Amino acid sequence: MKNNLSSYYLPTQMPMFAGSPGFPNISNAKKRLYFIAWLIIGTCAGVLANFIPANTAAFASFLHLNSMQSALLVGIYFMFSTWASLLLFKLRQHFGVQFFVKFVIFFLSISVLMRIFLEDSFANELVIRAIYGFVCTSLSVISIFYAGQFLPREKRMLMLLLGLGLIQLGLPLDRLISSYLISDFDLTYIFILELVLSILCIFMLKITSLPPSFMAYELHLKNLFTLIIFALSCMCFTLALSLINTIWWDNELVFKLFSLALFFLALFIFLEFIKKEPMVNVKFLSKVDIVKIIILAACMRIFLAEQNISTSGFFINTLSYSDYQLRFLYLYIFLGSLSGFIASYYTLKGFNRFSLLVFISFLILSLASFLCANLNPYSKPSDVYLGQFLISFAGIYFMTPLLIDGIIKAMARGVTYLVSFSCIFSFAQNIFGLLGSSFVNYFLIYKSKIISSNIITNSSNFNQDYINKFANANAYNEMFLIISVFSFLVFLFLFLEWLFFKLKKKNPNARELQIIMQKVQKRVVEEQKLLGEKNEKI
Repeated sequence: MKNNLSSYYLPTQMPMFAGSPGFPNISNAKKRLYFIAWLIIGTCAGVLANFIPANTAAFASFLHLNSMQSALLVGIYFMFSTWASLLLFKLRQHFGVQFFVKFVIFFLSISVLMRIFLEDSFANELVIRAIYGFVCTSLSVISIFYAGQFLPREKRMLMLLLGLGLIQLGLPLDRLISSYLISDFDLTYIFILELVLSILCIFMLKITSLPPSFMAYELHLKNLFTLIIFALSCMCFTLALSLINTIWWDNELVFKLFSLALFFLALFIFLEFIKKEPMVNVKFLSKVDIVKIIILAACMRIFLAEQNISTSGFFINTLSYSDYQLRFLYLYIFLGSLSGFIASYYTLKGFNRFSLLVFISFLILSLASFLCANLNPYSKPSDVYLGQFLISFAGIYFMTPLLIDGIIKAMARGVTYLVSFSCIFSFAQNIFGLLGSSFVNYFLIYKSKIISSNIITNSSNFNQDYINKFANANAYNEMFLIISVFSFLVFLFLFLEWLFFKLKKKNPNARELQIIMQKVQKRVVEEQKLLGEKNEKI
């Protein structure tokens, strides 16, 4: 199949790996069409992916769910999203990008038909969220491919930023949209919007086909068992972490789910370790540089978990604000994410800037968290506008340079390593995002109880409502200060590492970049030779 594409593509236009489209010369009109498709599909995917995290309480009220069902609704999306990161990569490699797009259209169509013809119920919503877990992960990849079609060759590494950046804008955009569309926990208009966005994605996928890819037969029966083991691990992890916030850490069911999750994950790692041709290269993932990238991504996800809880937890639950009253706070959070996205595009130039952008992100997060540590029972949303703006800025700004850093290390070694890194990075993002929310929620409840108990013990005259608000405010302040301190420590470590390489005049990715550039130069030489032969014939 790869050889068949040689008549369609020049060597420098060939797909980067099996299952990805090539980069043929196309007209400006078609580049504009790909730009519109990228913008629509990426935005729709981000919005569809985040309706549940943004509106968990509203879904629970509208569908009359208990705490267990509400947690399952959150967990089922993350479970399928995490599993899809590995399965869909193999699916693209095996069947090609054109089949992959048809696969996405098929499942999007099922979600549309279910939304139109079936009643709103927990069982149906569970299936729809599982479908969106697969579909939104797929759409994020497709938006990356679309970005690669309209970007010039020298800026093609930014296709990751453009593809993933729109997805990251989904959560703050969802909160902003929901504050206008949801009234008295009625999700009717939200479901209509989901329906419209799904149909819009199907339409754009149908009218903008991606260039062809070559295929590598990667789906084997021997891999089926390990795929199932990985799926079971994802399921147990996500369900346990989703349930923690409702039935707490010491519950027997949570303990069993965590035990099973660790067992299945250990079994998956062992099976991949002993394989001659593993799907996930465990030895590569154990390298210091890769472990550092995964830990940094996990740290940022844990630190950013407070943003989801602080806006809904303090102002809504403690100070009785409504989502509509918080719409300007959500607007600032969205604008912060959008600013981080735009700033990444214009500052991510050259491979020497990766470390610089990442440690700047942690410094901004440290400063922003410190600015938010001033809550009290009389606080207004405007008191945290700047801090929350900067937190959301840092959350977008750090991701792409960190992700590209890992991809460079993987691509220099081969496609299997790229699959391995993509799989574990996605796993870490989803799992540690849920874990961060659980830790933050636990800390806030634990600290507020201690603070309120101390006040009651030391005072005979007290107003219970005021004490609860005061205790909650101080718990949030402590949480912000802890995040600020730990973010600064991470910044300090990364800054000293960057300074070390700067003084030594070394690039930590020098070897990998040399290998990649040699591959690129080889393709350029092949293309020049091919064009020369054609000119001689003419």
